[in-house]
Parts: sequence; C-alpha cells; structure tokens
Amino acid sequence: MTNTNPDYAYAGQVKELILKTPKLFVSDDDKTAVWFEKEIAGNYSRSHTIADCLVFSEQQGVIGIEIKTARDSKARLRKQLADYAKVCDYVWVLIHDTMLPEVEPILEDYPFVGIICYSEVDDMLVPGVVKAPNPSPKLELDTMLDMLWSVELYELDKRGAKDKRKRVPPRYKLSSKKKKIDFIKSMGEQFTHDEFVKLIVSGYKHPDRTFSTYDFKR
Repeated sequence: MTNTNPDYAYAGQVKELILKTPKLFVSDDDKTAVWFEKEIAGNYSRSHTIADCLVFSEQQGVIGIEIKTARDSKARLRKQLADYAKVCDYVWVLIHDTMLPEVEPILEDYPFVGIICYSEVDDMLVPGVVKAPNPSPKLELDTMLDMLWSVELYELDKRGAKDKRKRVPPRYKLSSKKKKIDFIKSMGEQFTHDEFVKLIVSGYKHPDRTFSTYDFKR
C-alpha cells in the first residue's frame, strides 16, 4: 500500500538528501554505515530519544544527525541533543533554513553541535554548512555501547578478544549486557570505541533488528 502522508514523504526526501551528500559528513575514502530511526540512550539513561540518523565512520566514529523540517517542532530539541551528545562523537542538526532563528538560542547551549541548513529550490533540497561540529565533550562509552543488543555485544567481545589474543570467559554468552560491556572496555576505551564502529560498518547486526543499514550513494 502506498503511503500518501505528505509529512512522511517529506521526511523521506531529507533522508535521501543525507545519503546523496556524503561529503557533508565524511571523506571519500571513509568506510561507513548509516542507520535511520534508532533509539539511543537506553538502559543507561531514562531518556528514549529516537535518533533520526546515525553515521558510523571508521575515521570519525559515530556521527549523529537530528533533522528538523519546516513542519517540525523544536520543543524536544534540547533533550534530543543532550542524548545525541552521550552516544555520538560528532553531532549535527540538519534544519530547514526557516527554522534557524528558532533553534539558535538552544544551539548556543551546545556549541559543539554542527549546523546544516537546507532550502527548497525547484522541488530540490539544497544544503549548506553553517557551522562544523566539534567533538562531543559529553560522550559516554557505556551509553554508546548500549545501542547494541546482548548478542551483538557478545560478537564484539569475541572480535576484541581475538584481536587482543584474550579468552572470552566460559558461559560468557549468558552474562548481562553490563558484564559484556565491561569486558570489551577492559581492552582499552579507544580500542573498544573503534571496534564498536568497525562491527557496525562490517554490517553485523542481529537478524531480528527491524531497521536497515544503508551506505552513502557515492
């Protein structure tokens, strides 16, 4: 059945804009994966923000993109940015140019967030960078890893252990998410961060996941 909701179609256009303009976010030689509509800040937070877009980049880490169309409200933006900052190395807002005056007061409290404005020209969306992002000072590795399911964390632990020539403890597959996160973190935070990104870029995820993995249209 065809979805005729104009807001739904419009959101799809903005997502296509992201996929068609990789140079806004990553370099040509980067290895990436893109997720849309992913819940972030789960078990390690009382928040349940849905990230509009997450880009996993081997060169930059996790890049979050919050979309605000001309039809969207800015009411939850402050909370959304706070949650993005916990799980993303870099955070962008991608907003319709008419929204910029409304969101600028909020963005002043998040000086590390990058801004891309887009306008509509002859039914096309034309983006332009207003401000590049800086690394998030609020990144929480535990919260970032919490985006993975327990089975995916077990796979991350196995890959990390193999690389470090360590042994995954017996019956470890049945342990809690926290123990799995603590085990991979014991190999070093930078190593853990990088292996987490590589796992997702490689395309690994539990088959019961209800969302798809995309890549940029280069």
